[in-house]
Amino acid sequence: MLRNRPDELVELYGELERYVKSLGPVEFVTRERYVLLRTRRIFTDLNVMTDALRIAIHLPEKMKHRLFIKIGGDRKQVTHVAKMRTASDLEAMKPFLRKAYEFSVA
Repeated sequence: MLRNRPDELVELYGELERYVKSLGPVEFVTRERYVLLRTRRIFTDLNVMTDALRIAIHLPEKMKHRLFIKIGGDRKQVTHVAKMRTASDLEAMKPFLRKAYEFSVA
C-alpha cells in the first residue's frame, strides 16, 4: 500500500501507526491502498493517496477542526474526513484519534 509513495508519506504513515499502537490493542486491516483500524469495531479508515493520507475518523459526536473536509453521520457515529500531509496535520488529528479509539472500546 505504500509502494511508490513519497518518503514523506511513508514516514507520516509510520508515525500514525506508532501513535495508534500506543493507544492500546489495534488491528490494522489492509487492502491495496486502504487501511481499517479497529478494536471491537472500526474507529478509523485510511486511504493512501499519492500526496496525502485521507483519514476518516469515527466519533460519537460532531467535532470541528480546520482540517475536516467532510463530516457526516448516522445514529451510531459521526465520520470526520481530513487529508493529512504533514506531521503537524497528524499532531492535530491525534486527540480525535484517541477519542475515536476510546469510543470503539467502550
